[in-house]
Amino acid sequence: MSSSENFVAEFLDKAWTEHADDPSGVADRLNSVIPLLRDDGQLADLARLAQHVFGEHLGRWSEGVAFLDALRRHSVLRPGESAELLIQRLRASLALAAGDPISCKSLEPSDAICATAMAAASLAERDSERAGRLFFSALNDASSGDFGQAHSVWRVLAVVGNNIACAMEQIAQRSEAQRELMLAAATAGRTYWEKAGTWLEVERAEYRLAMSWLAAGDPSRAQVHAQKCITIVESHGGSALERFFGFEALTHANMAAANATAAKESLVLMERELDAISEPSDRLWAVGALEALKGKADTQ
Repeated sequence: MSSSENFVAEFLDKAWTEHADDPSGVADRLNSVIPLLRDDGQLADLARLAQHVFGEHLGRWSEGVAFLDALRRHSVLRPGESAELLIQRLRASLALAAGDPISCKSLEPSDAICATAMAAASLAERDSERAGRLFFSALNDASSGDFGQAHSVWRVLAVVGNNIACAMEQIAQRSEAQRELMLAAATAGRTYWEKAGTWLEVERAEYRLAMSWLAAGDPSRAQVHAQKCITIVESHGGSALERFFGFEALTHANMAAANATAAKESLVLMERELDAISEPSDRLWAVGALEALKGKADTQ
């Protein structure tokens, strides 16, 4: 691997690590790496990062469109190849979020569905009404299309469903429409990870459903999905970390259901799994979750 290829790979790794905490800083550095791109794979990776940062994190959709236009002009890009088609789809998603209703008209049906869903994810924290219209439109188009069992559209819908559900969970006072969108998005994540992922993604989708039902004020439904998450992990010999967060969801649900005995039991199970988590960053993450729940239990 050449020095420029190494630099690009390191840049992308660092940017993905830092983008959630410093999206503006990452966005400001994206242009600097364009001249160093040497193949379509690197270009595609940079395009995905740019769409995510300018779209979901910053809501600076027009700037994202301009960046992707600059990326399309880079000499390494070969017309008609997969990287160019990817950029067209990513660009359409940002343009649609920015208010361009015809941005998807030239895309293939599956790419139009993906662009519409990604636009919904970009809008979720800023305009949930538009996000809902776009997401439900994407789901409707996906349900009426014949894309095959392993089509890439399913993965996009799964990822977007998860991201929108997470965004809706963070709203302190949700409207009924936002509640409906949250639950539909979490359900879509579970449905489409069944098509596009492994058992790991499916059990994490069950975790998301548990947390969304908890946010929706239905701890009994949350308990059902938390238990499904745990069952999937155990049936596949999953890691202690995955079991830990399954029990975390169950503890939240038990507390919300005012079942102190069950909450105490699931807290004990969290502690048991914590003892088996050795990776430092994972353990730090888990310790924080456990301490937060213990503090909540002490106040109940």
